[in-house]
Amino acid sequence: MPVAVIGGGITGLSAAWELVKQKRDVVLIAPSPFGGLLRSERIDDCLVECGADSWLAAKPWLRNLAVELGLRRDVIPCNEAIRQTFILRAGVLHPFPRGMRMVAPTEWKPLLESALLSPATKLRMLLEADRGPSSAGDRSVAEFVRDHFGKEAVEYLAEPIFAGVYGGTPETLGAAGVLPGFLEHERVRGSVLRGAMREPKPVGPLFESMRGGLGQIPCEIADQISGSARIIRSPAEAVQPGRVRVAGEWLPAEKILIASGAPSSSKLLAGTVAGELLAQIRHSSATIFAFGFHQNQLTNQPRGFGFLVPRRERRTIMAATWVTNKFPHRAPPDKVIVRCFVAGDHTEALLVDVLDDFARITGIDAAPFFTRVYRWPDSMPQYGVGHSALIEQIEAAMPTDVHLAGAFLRGVGMPDCVKDGMNRAQAIGLL
Repeated sequence: MPVAVIGGGITGLSAAWELVKQKRDVVLIAPSPFGGLLRSERIDDCLVECGADSWLAAKPWLRNLAVELGLRRDVIPCNEAIRQTFILRAGVLHPFPRGMRMVAPTEWKPLLESALLSPATKLRMLLEADRGPSSAGDRSVAEFVRDHFGKEAVEYLAEPIFAGVYGGTPETLGAAGVLPGFLEHERVRGSVLRGAMREPKPVGPLFESMRGGLGQIPCEIADQISGSARIIRSPAEAVQPGRVRVAGEWLPAEKILIASGAPSSSKLLAGTVAGELLAQIRHSSATIFAFGFHQNQLTNQPRGFGFLVPRRERRTIMAATWVTNKFPHRAPPDKVIVRCFVAGDHTEALLVDVLDDFARITGIDAAPFFTRVYRWPDSMPQYGVGHSALIEQIEAAMPTDVHLAGAFLRGVGMPDCVKDGMNRAQAIGLL
C-alpha cells in the first residue's frame, strides 16, 4: 500500500519528494495549485510573487532543497547594499536601528541615534542588561517585551514586527512559540539584551529567493516526482487509520501524512480528539496588494526594502515591500514593484483605500500601471501561549499511522515547512 501525502503546499511537496527518494510508493493528494504560498506570476516584463517572496538565508533547508532539485544557479541573494526597513511613527518613516535582533538591540550607537524610540525607552533598554535569571515561563509577547523593554517597545517594535511576520498581535502570540531564544536568554542570563549580544552575528545576505520566483521550487518538485508518485487532484474528505476518502471513495494507505494546515487537518480528523484539538489553533488571513509603477513616477522612493506600520499608525497597510529594491531583477530598471500587506481577507474593493494609504505614508500619489490582489484566508497560524503543549497533546492523540506536518506546528517560515515535511517523511520511512 502507498504512503498518502495530503497537501500540495511546500510542506507536502517536500515530504513527497523525500519519500520518492526513499523509493516509497507515494500518492500525493493535492487539489489546489502546487506550492501554496510559493506562487509567482509574470505581468508583462515583471515577476510578481503571489505569496512569500524570499526566505531567511540563515535557515538552509529551502536552499538545500533547491540544490537537490538542480536549481543551485537559480538561488539569488537579496540586494544587501540597501538592506533597510523603516517603521512609521507620527507620519515619518524611521529607519529600523541597525543591529536589532527583533526587539533586542545588539549595538548601542544606532539605537541611541534613532528617533524611533524615546530617551526613556532607550534608557530602559540599557538598564535591561542588569537583570538576573528568571523562570517566569511562557506568556504573551506583549507581556514579555513590556517586562523587559517597556510599553513603547511593544507598540513600535514588537507589534509591527509580529503583525508583519505572523499576522498576529503581541497580546495573543506566545513568547515561547515565537521568541524561544529570548525566553532561554531570560532563563539563563535574565537579560535578553546580553543574550542577544552573545549570539553569532549573521554572515552573508539576510534573504534569498529564486531567479524565476519562488514558484520555481514547487513546480520543479511536481515535475520530478510525477513519474514516480501518483498525483490525485481532488480534495481529501476524511482520514481514518489505513485509508483516505477522496471523491467519495476510500483509498487504502499504509501511512498517511497530513500537510494541509490546521483548519483542513481538523476537518479531515473530525470526530477525533486530535481533530478537536487542531481546531483550537487560530489562523489569521492576509491580503497582498501588488502594484507596478514606472520609475519616473516615483520622486520619493525610500532606499530600503520596505516599511512596517504599527497599529497606532495604521489605516489599512500593515507592511509594504519595495520588491525591486530587495530583488532588482524582478523588473526592468525603469519599473518598480511594490507589495502592500493588509490584515484580513479583502477583495479589489479595498484597492482605492490601500493606494490612498500608500500615498499618505510615502508621499507617492501615482497611478500604477498594474494592480493585483492576492487573497490568503486562514494562511497564518497563530502560536498562542502554551502552543508547544497543545502540539504535544495533538500528536499524542493522532490516530495510528497518521502524521502531521506544516507551519502550524514548529515554525511558520518556508524553510521550517521544508524541514518539517522532510523530517516527517524520514520518520515515516523508518517506521
